[in-house]
Amino acid sequence: MSLLAQLDRRIRYYGGLIVSCQPVPGSPLDNP
Repeated sequence: MSLLAQLDRRIRYYGGLIVSCQPVPGSPLDNP
């Protein structure tokens, strides 16, 4: 796996944690 791919996975993982822990009202990520 390339370094960029690892960084992307890490960013997506932590981004998902942040979104799930601190939902932002009205954000496009809230819509299923």
